[in-house]
Amino acid sequence: MKIAHARERNAPAGAAYRLLAATDASGARWVDLEVARRRAVRRDDRLAHNSVLFRQPVTTLDDHLARGLRVEALGELLDQFEQQDEDDDAISDSADLAFGPPILHPASLRDFYAFERHVGTM
Repeated sequence: MKIAHARERNAPAGAAYRLLAATDASGARWVDLEVARRRAVRRDDRLAHNSVLFRQPVTTLDDHLARGLRVEALGELLDQFEQQDEDDDAISDSADLAFGPPILHPASLRDFYAFERHVGTM
């Protein structure tokens, strides 16, 4: 499963990234995972009671990981997704998206320059 933070290429400056998953192996089409979550809960409201994944909005991968959930759990949202029609607004072509970093706000950045062996090999 491929996941990414993305926003519409023509979105206003400062628009928030959404968490998307590729619907095909080539990554040509992407589905908004929050829309997939809402539609699944609308079809079966028991999901929100039985799974923490369906209780809260899917915003970013950072938030998802901070809640103690695994990346693989997002596959359940993709499995539950049903496309409504050919012009479904939950699905975007990769050409229409601007992709962002995998982790939006990393807890720390490390350059590993502090290790003597790494400095020695430079």
